[in-house]
Amino acid sequence: MSLYSADLTRPYCPVLDSRRIRSSGGPVIRKFGQDFEWSELHTESSALEPLRQVGDPEMDALLEELQPRPSDDVYSLIVSKAAEDSESAAARFLAEAGTVPEWVDWELIERGALTFVRLLPLASVVLFNASLVGGFSAPKITKVLDASGYLTAEQPRAVMRRLFETGRLLIDCCAEQGALRPGREGWRSAVRVRALHARVRRRLLLRGASGGEAWDCARDGVPINQEDQAV
Repeated sequence: MSLYSADLTRPYCPVLDSRRIRSSGGPVIRKFGQDFEWSELHTESSALEPLRQVGDPEMDALLEELQPRPSDDVYSLIVSKAAEDSESAAARFLAEAGTVPEWVDWELIERGALTFVRLLPLASVVLFNASLVGGFSAPKITKVLDASGYLTAEQPRAVMRRLFETGRLLIDCCAEQGALRPGREGWRSAVRVRALHARVRRRLLLRGASGGEAWDCARDGVPINQEDQAV
């Protein structure tokens, strides 16, 4: 079977042999149109649910203190404040963010980055046409996307800019050897994404105070919470 033999009279293309689940005995789960075999690597929803109430406490608290303007580059602002006062919250944040956990395997990270760069054209196709589509189809995630206008802006150019921002993060993290080490380009880009998420989270949580529809954390979880980011 090839991609060209798809039955266009049906709503979905046939499943290719390469995508069929070859179960080793574990239960096969079907969710959001995808099949996978459950294993010890998967986590029960009961264990993930508490993560829906966790945002990014360190970055959230820092933004509350810094009160950045919409035009501010938050990373540059953090670095500036840390340079002014070595005991400031900004300095403590940079020190914590720059502390590498013992379990980090830099060799494995470099292998992953090289693989991504080598397969960049195909990886981009998968990212924008499968991975993002699948992740952004999860009902709990689309609540934030719709409320923030991330992929529903009236101007298509704005949507494309946001998609390119996602691609830029990947390039920053993988294009150079050691890019994710503290202070390097990929690391700085990741901090900027944390700040972007914190800004969106803060705006949605404060929406009710400005006359908009209040965000229901009990029902929908904290915006851009740890479970959603794990997806």
